[in-house]
Amino acid sequence: MYGHPDLRRIFLEESFPGHPLRKSFLPPRSDARGG
Repeated sequence: MYGHPDLRRIFLEESFPGHPLRKSFLPPRSDARGG
């Protein structure tokens, strides 16, 4: 890839737990339900 020197987590917050592209990633559970 070209352009950015550190492509690890450009689109994620630093506090984001885990990495969403890994097979082992489980989305954080939320008890709140939209409606």
